[in-house]
Amino acid sequence: MKNKKIAIVYGGPSSEAEVSKRTSFAVFNALKGLGYQVEEIEFSRDIPFQLRQKNIDIVYNAMHGRYGEDGSLQGVLEVLDISYTHSGVLASAVAMNKVLTKELVQRHGVNLASGRIYTREDLLPENIQLPVVVKPVSQGSSVGVVILKTRDDFKNLQLTDQNEFLVEEYIEGRELSVAVLDNEGLGVIEIRPKTGVYDYESKYTKGASEYICPAPVPEKIYNIAIDYAVTAHTMLGCKGVTRSDIIYSEKREKLYFLEINTHPGMTESSLVPKIAAYRGIDFKELVEKILFTANVGV
Repeated sequence: MKNKKIAIVYGGPSSEAEVSKRTSFAVFNALKGLGYQVEEIEFSRDIPFQLRQKNIDIVYNAMHGRYGEDGSLQGVLEVLDISYTHSGVLASAVAMNKVLTKELVQRHGVNLASGRIYTREDLLPENIQLPVVVKPVSQGSSVGVVILKTRDDFKNLQLTDQNEFLVEEYIEGRELSVAVLDNEGLGVIEIRPKTGVYDYESKYTKGASEYICPAPVPEKIYNIAIDYAVTAHTMLGCKGVTRSDIIYSEKREKLYFLEINTHPGMTESSLVPKIAAYRGIDFKELVEKILFTANVGV
C-alpha cells in the first residue's frame, strides 16, 4: 500500500472543522513517519477535481460533522471510485442522525434515555419536564449540547442553527466511551470532566478532564458497554473505527447509550488512541489499521 497516493481530507464548513484539522495533522505525521506517500487536502467544493488532478488512490477521511461525517464526501468518493476510510454512505448518514440511530439500536436491546424531538419554536420551559439534555439532531464533538436543570437556564440558552433538537432525560452518572475497530470492542474508558460536564471545552482543553482506562466499573457493566458499542457499530453497518458514548448510572445500576461517532477524533490525546494504547496499539499502528480498512462500495 505504500506505493499508493494517500490524501487526508480535512476541514469543511461545519463547526467541527478545527477538530478535523487537529486529526489531520496527527494522522499525516503518523503516516509520513511510516513511509507512506501522503498529503493533506482541505475540503472545498472542487474536491473531486483536486483528487483526480493529484491521482489520489486512497482518501483518509479526517473530516468531522457536515459533509465529511454525514455520507456526503463518501458519496463523492463512491462516484469517483476512490477507496476511503471509515463508514460508508448509508451508515454515515444514519449515524449522524441521533434519532434514527437510537431507533435502530433500541430494537436490538440497547438501553436509552427517554426523549423526543422538539423544534426550535417548541423548546420552551412550559413544554419540558426538567432536568434534560438538549442536543442538535445532527452534530458531533458535543457541539451545541446543553444541560437544562432549572427554568432560569432557559434565559441563557444558546442553540445551534439547526431547527430540530433531541431533548432527553438528564441522567446523572459516569461518562464512558467505547472504541470499536473492525467490529471488535477495544475497551472502555471513563471520562471525569473537572467541571462535571463533558462538553466541547472539557473535550479539547488540555487538563480539563481526567481519563481512566480501563474504566473502573463492575465487569458486568464493562461487558455490557462493549456489547452496546459493538451492536451499534454492526447494526448501522459501520466499518473501520467508531466510538460510542454511554452513561453509567450507579444509582440505577444501568447503562444508557448516548450516541455513536463514526469519525472519532484521532489526535494522540483523543479517546480512541487512549483506548487503543491500553490494548497495546500505539498511535501509528492504530492509524495504519484504520488505513487498511479503506475501500469503496460499502
